[in-house]
Amino acid sequence: MIKHYIKSALMQAKADPLFIGIYIAGVTLAIATTLAMSMIYYIKIASIYPETNRSDTYYISLISCKQGDFNRQSNLAYSFIKDVLGDLDGVREVGAIEDDNNYHGVLLPDGKTEIKVQVKPVDDGFFRIYDFNFLQGEPFVAEDIDSDVKQVIISDQAAELIYGKKPDNIVGSILTLDQTDYRIKGVVEGASPLTGVSFSHIYLPIVRSDAERNGNVMDKLCGGKTAIMIIDEENVEGVRNEIIRRLNDMTEGTDYEADIFEAQPLSHVKNVFIPYALEFSWWEALKKNILVLLILLLVPALNLGGLISGRMDTRVGELGLRKAFGAEKQSIILMVINENLVYTLIGGVLGLILAIVIVMVGKIPLLNMLSPSFGMSNIVETASTTFRPEMFLSFTVFGVALAICIVLNIISAIIPAVLSVRRPIVESLNEKK
Repeated sequence: MIKHYIKSALMQAKADPLFIGIYIAGVTLAIATTLAMSMIYYIKIASIYPETNRSDTYYISLISCKQGDFNRQSNLAYSFIKDVLGDLDGVREVGAIEDDNNYHGVLLPDGKTEIKVQVKPVDDGFFRIYDFNFLQGEPFVAEDIDSDVKQVIISDQAAELIYGKKPDNIVGSILTLDQTDYRIKGVVEGASPLTGVSFSHIYLPIVRSDAERNGNVMDKLCGGKTAIMIIDEENVEGVRNEIIRRLNDMTEGTDYEADIFEAQPLSHVKNVFIPYALEFSWWEALKKNILVLLILLLVPALNLGGLISGRMDTRVGELGLRKAFGAEKQSIILMVINENLVYTLIGGVLGLILAIVIVMVGKIPLLNMLSPSFGMSNIVETASTTFRPEMFLSFTVFGVALAICIVLNIISAIIPAVLSVRRPIVESLNEKK
């Protein structure tokens, strides 16, 4: 039966190649644009290098501190991350990052040329949470964070531009960053700019400020850091309650009040859609994407439905003849749907290929548009390891492609087919082709 449908579809294509070409092109473009968007979000959500623990990754980035009428909402102090979050039951790992949106200059070995890079202060927990492949050296340890030793870990993308295509062992070498000398402790296989939390060119030890060490309660809670935590889903609510209890203990007997917002700890998936959520609503997070997806799917489907409806008018004689020889309406409808399914699958495969080409060829504009931090530096344009095969070659992406093919086929083919087979046999047989 399948061979019969494929043979029938090929015969129809031979009889009307212009229509079939337009149909397949429409499907290809619809699926390519939809999948290009899907791939970007897949890269942001799926567990890919080095963010292989995304399903269990949670963030706390905002805290509210009050003193009388003064209310401060900010990122976290590192003291809060270490002292309050560091030993919570149900939390497997805790790390910290500090977002840095400034340009930083690295002096090349010639002593004259300076390039701009992105720098991210992190702690030792960061390298336990994110599964970086260390090509040279080793990650930070707790003593590195607590000391004032100037050292850095750099990505192979940065090393490639600074020291050459395949630099020798550079652990222990001096790197001049912002006119300050640092000793290189390790070199990691670089992340993609689309894995935005873990991506950087250079990683510095995070610094606990003097205010955190010696200041008041608010100084020990509010700062510029974000906490990253590995938590099993069933423990999240208990962890949140324990954090609130510890905050209450810290502020008891003082005129301070402190709290974390309702949505926190915020899962990685939620963080992708609303990174600084005070409260979280899936509808608010997804409504824009749903609207775009509907436009990308329904508008082409309606156009294709119009094409098929017009073509059905030229086939009513054939369909009437089939009914006259005893073919049931359901079998005729199924025949039309399956013929179009063949064309849709062809368009789906072409659309998948085109989507990969769009993302690969247009990666620089896409990264600038979807990952603001990428625009910080041109280092990735000339270095390697921006995209990896596992970002595209996944069952998820192929499943999305297949689902879209089926949806397009049903929407665009079933209505014209039903309307055509409802015509009386005599009217269909008398219809001019």
